[in-house]
Amino acid sequence: MIGYSQFPRKNILCVDMKSFYASVSAVTLGLNPMTCYLAVVGNTDRQGSVVLAASPAL
Repeated sequence: MIGYSQFPRKNILCVDMKSFYASVSAVTLGLNPMTCYLAVVGNTDRQGSVVLAASPAL
């Protein structure tokens, strides 16, 4: 068993950047990022496009 008390203690902040960028886009559009369904996608002209960012509600 590993004794974690021997490791240095560090505080780590993790930010979901995909959700952050979608939330900023929602606020820019005057929408509530916690309730709106907003997705930033790569190419809307083709089926199965990649989702680059999505709001928390989505």
